[in-house]
Amino acid sequence: MSFKDSMMRGLAMYGVNSMAQNGYANYKVMSDIINDVKETNR
Repeated sequence: MSFKDSMMRGLAMYGVNSMAQNGYANYKVMSDIINDVKETNR
């Protein structure tokens, strides 16, 4: 496993854990970020 793969796995695990704890608030932040990215790519 390369360093990048382990970094991605670590970020994914961290994201899942924080989502389980924060639930809706964290989901709202994620959707806001995704919407910002979509608007800047237009």
